[in-house]
Amino acid sequence: MKKLLSLLLAICMITICGCNSNTDSDNSSKSAEITTEQTETTEVKNISLNEQSTFDFKLDVPKTDLRVDEKVTYTAHLINLTNENYTLNHGMSLISTYIYPEGDKPEIVQPSILITSDIKPNDEIKDIYNAQLQEAGNYILESSCWFELDGKDYYFKLDPIKLTVSD
Repeated sequence: MKKLLSLLLAICMITICGCNSNTDSDNSSKSAEITTEQTETTEVKNISLNEQSTFDFKLDVPKTDLRVDEKVTYTAHLINLTNENYTLNHGMSLISTYIYPEGDKPEIVQPSILITSDIKPNDEIKDIYNAQLQEAGNYILESSCWFELDGKDYYFKLDPIKLTVSD
């Protein structure tokens, strides 16, 4: 069963990446820009397709060094950078944020249910992930967002972030 789920996940990722490469070839010059800002308690990573991008995606990371059973909240933000209303078509989760042990592969299965979410001009959709890790060790925090809008696939994936949990 585990192998079947892994195979399905791999097929989904290949399909999504394939769709992205087809749609990206229609757009002349898109370059990924990754920036990191440090605030007092939050590291924010932003990935933008270009300066006139319609959306931005970022993750608030208040801590990467944790203690066992310490509670921490990570918040992912999909931001509408325009003055337009949009209805996004997506799977069960618009934004996926998850933590898994370093060295493991996450098993993320998206049901094929189609859901829509509205996002207003200059507004954002948040995914709040409350974590409380029970064992010491190294973990990986990841966040991604996929949706379809007007026949175009949008996929944002932030670089994995290493978390260290100690006793």
